[in-house]
Amino acid sequence: MGTKTETGVQEAIRVAGGQRQLGEMVGASQQAVAKWARKGWVPVGRVIEVEQVTGVKRDRLVKPQLANLLADPATL
Repeated sequence: MGTKTETGVQEAIRVAGGQRQLGEMVGASQQAVAKWARKGWVPVGRVIEVEQVTGVKRDRLVKPQLANLLADPATL
């Protein structure tokens, strides 16, 4: 059985020290962060903020279909 890859949201939660801590860093509830973790992506309105406080790149945080729309201009 292969190792499951950590999602961007899971990485952000780990870097922040937990769901509650990430929520506090971006002004969201722990319940909201738990919902992001279940879905596997952060709502578009929160992506830049989560990227700034955790260092996890935005293309790993968004819904996969939106990743190209939010590409960092510095990497283009």
